[in-house]
Amino acid sequence: MQLAIVTGIYPPDIGGPASHAADLRSALRNRGHTVEVVTLADADRAARSDGVIRLPRRWPWPRRIVAAARAVVRVRPDVIYGVGMHETAALAAILARCPLVLRVPGDHAWERAWRLGLTSLSFEEFQRARGGTPRVRLMRWMRTWAVRRATAVIVPSEYLAATVRRWAPGIQAQVVRIGVAGNQWRCQQRETRRGQLRAVWVGRMVGWKKLDVLLEAVALTSGVELKLIGDGPERGAVATHIERLGVGGRVHLIGELPREHVAAHLAGADVLVLASAYEGLPHVAVEALACGTPVVAPAAPWAREVVADGETGVLVSEATPEAFAEILGRLRDDVEWRSTLARQATARAGQWTLEAVVDRIEAVLRYAVRPRAVFVGKGGLEPPGSLRSKFEVLARHLKAAVVSVRPPGPVPPVPLRVVAFPRRPKVAASILFYTMGPVVAVALAACRRGVVVCQSPYEGAVVQGFRWLLPKGYRPRVLVEVHGDWRAASRLYGSLLRRLLAPAADRVAVWALRHADRVRAVSAEMERLVREAGYAGPVDRFVAYSDFAHFLDAALAPLPEEPVALFVGVLERHKGVDVLLDAFAGVLGRIPAAELWIVGEGPRRAELEAQAARLGVWRQVRFLGARPRAELLALMDRARLLVLPSRSEGLPRVIIEAMARARPVVASRVGGIPEVVEHGVTGLVVPPANADALAEALILLLTDRNLAERMGREGRRRAEARDPSREFAEGTARMAAWAAGSKR
Repeated sequence: MQLAIVTGIYPPDIGGPASHAADLRSALRNRGHTVEVVTLADADRAARSDGVIRLPRRWPWPRRIVAAARAVVRVRPDVIYGVGMHETAALAAILARCPLVLRVPGDHAWERAWRLGLTSLSFEEFQRARGGTPRVRLMRWMRTWAVRRATAVIVPSEYLAATVRRWAPGIQAQVVRIGVAGNQWRCQQRETRRGQLRAVWVGRMVGWKKLDVLLEAVALTSGVELKLIGDGPERGAVATHIERLGVGGRVHLIGELPREHVAAHLAGADVLVLASAYEGLPHVAVEALACGTPVVAPAAPWAREVVADGETGVLVSEATPEAFAEILGRLRDDVEWRSTLARQATARAGQWTLEAVVDRIEAVLRYAVRPRAVFVGKGGLEPPGSLRSKFEVLARHLKAAVVSVRPPGPVPPVPLRVVAFPRRPKVAASILFYTMGPVVAVALAACRRGVVVCQSPYEGAVVQGFRWLLPKGYRPRVLVEVHGDWRAASRLYGSLLRRLLAPAADRVAVWALRHADRVRAVSAEMERLVREAGYAGPVDRFVAYSDFAHFLDAALAPLPEEPVALFVGVLERHKGVDVLLDAFAGVLGRIPAAELWIVGEGPRRAELEAQAARLGVWRQVRFLGARPRAELLALMDRARLLVLPSRSEGLPRVIIEAMARARPVVASRVGGIPEVVEHGVTGLVVPPANADALAEALILLLTDRNLAERMGREGRRRAEARDPSREFAEGTARMAAWAAGSKR
């Protein structure tokens, strides 16, 4: 992964965002990533060394933004991580056409307005305010604009996450605690003396840090020594306050120090004290706890997320000098309490390791660089019952969208963008979808790493035609899925007109396959057909999504005594239900009590019902229509077997679902069915469109319950040995890895 880190200060001196950038850069480089930093420096000209691009801080603000954004673009990053200069990072992400992740440790608009004297509002008041001077309103707008440009935002606390979500509703705000690296943050044995307390404060000297509260608390408490490490615009006021209070002998202004020296001071102190009116989550508090040094801080939301009150530190209920003086005095005099806090902080130091933090941040960065994939196909929103779990898998690996035809029922809430075309009137809807659906898909996927995933070669042909209209850098690649024999669509579906167009449709499909960037096939048989069509590129075998656990987890029902055969599928010609009815007439001649349950809907239902009446089997054949998943499971449990007499198939999911319910399967030898149903072991496989062979297979399993039970048990064992949901996730991960492997 090529990463650009944008930060205002680098390298760090005393911690904070800059130290986070340095620690993260080092850790990610050790993991094999390429990381470059764009930052500001007190210099006269821009310079680059060791992967760090430094721009002069003295340049005017607009020039700095433009120069930094251009520097990031030249890096050609896969993702930009903005630790500081968020507006610059957002502009760079637009220019580089890459995702943006921002680390938001606080509200820099409020901080800047406070430092410049443009607001006297507290942090919370500033969040609720809408007015202010034009300059304040601009700061607030730019802050929010940058956050809304981000693919994801990393914040150090839940408190700050809630604030960021108010700026940008719906933003992915991930809470990632701060971690520290290196053995300089070591816990050490301290010499503790009653009547003496060594306290340290580390940070930037600004108004909201409330150093006046700490200084007055020290003035009220004898025996307390306080070191102030850091610098900032309030340093002069702090020095004056120290002199006025007469605590110069116990309060020491240390100034800025290198990180290793800060670590030594933290490790040698009895407590770290903070009195801030506002923090995101103070890096120095984490560093102190990593040293085994307890923290004394106000009982504010940010402090509660890092300090366990009474265990790793003390939270002061009221941030007044008197309240802090009371706690400091108790710690000064109660050596045992002080030692207990230090031991417990030491025991929990491991939770602040940088490794765990880098794992989380790396996961967010990888999430941000997910390639964009648009799935286009008429069946993309069916079955609605399993859409959410299926689309959650896709969303983990891809920035996915679906272009499809609206299902009969409502589309459930899903974590993907959905473009649904009308379903009726049928002919007009089909024309609209096949002409405009691919156009929408190509437009949505037009980016450096965009991919259009076509549900069949026919969508693939139209998509490939439209993508050449785009500039080269924006053309998405095309992945064609083969769920079944594409030739069946023009020969076994719909009207006579389709069959007349079959030769032309075949040529279109073959052209689409040959020009696809990648092909996914559901079975070895489908892969063979793809190779016969002349496609020479990589073929990935994948499993279509099935909510398989539902069929595995429910308690098994014994095989019924009643001779019931169950069919599940759409009532179209390619499913061979007409052959099944002819076969069932022969079955009833041998087993008069047999029943056939047909679950599904389709355009041929009326024709099939008429055929059942003509054959005289209508009393034993039940057309049950479409049924929800829970009812389908119950129907499988009441049936002796599943029958699937298809003329054409890919790899039907219903077979695996029946095997999960320990039901044998009688099916045609087409498509990928022989790869799932082993003849004589988990079921019986017969030639397609052969009513006599199908009848014999049904009679065998409907009369021999022991054989059916034995085949069902073996099918169940094989179903338990595989995990289609996991296989679907792995196939999606392979697709994402392929999509991410190209830079345009």
